[in-house]
Amino acid sequence: MKRLGTKKMGEFAGEISPFVAGSNLSFHSLGTRFEKRFNYLAIHILPGVDMRGVVFSEWVPAGSFIKAILGFVFLVILCVLSITVVTGVAFQNPFWLAVSGSTIAFLLFLFWNYRGIRVQLSEVELLVNYGVFNRTCVPLANIVSCETVKASFWKYGGVGVRFGTDGSWAYTTSFGNAVKVTRKKGRPFVFSSSSPQKICNIINQMKDQLA
Repeated sequence: MKRLGTKKMGEFAGEISPFVAGSNLSFHSLGTRFEKRFNYLAIHILPGVDMRGVVFSEWVPAGSFIKAILGFVFLVILCVLSITVVTGVAFQNPFWLAVSGSTIAFLLFLFWNYRGIRVQLSEVELLVNYGVFNRTCVPLANIVSCETVKASFWKYGGVGVRFGTDGSWAYTTSFGNAVKVTRKKGRPFVFSSSSPQKICNIINQMKDQLA
């Protein structure tokens, strides 16, 4: 496990100080800074991850399908909650108010957590992060092949963290372009990408250099 040096710790503390001391930063700016710090920790501190010499990195945002579904459910619950507050039902039954509020908070967390995929490729590993709880790290030495595919609905039954009908394990943000990595050990791994062919070209090139 890598440890942050004194200089890096100072930089990290300096960048998160606005969170502690308070500032005029917008919610979006705070989220962006938090995401950068989280990605730094995921790459440099988490055990089992070696991202020396990152050669490719991309952010794959959630597709319109995820946004539409979560947005629709959120609006429905918000409307129902608003009606219960206006009519006074919520105050007569605080339990309903607590449940509705908790549901909205949970949906907001889901939207934030699954708002996109972070893909990073180094000289030795492929690292894919999908939210806080889903992270897959594949050493290049464990990759048999890499190919571009479509994350179709018929194969995965939706988007998110999925099992495919072909036995693959997938992180998908849409039903569009994706990369399929076949491993020596473990299930085939599929993830959405805006540059699937570029990723495969880099992986195949580096695999040839390792051979």
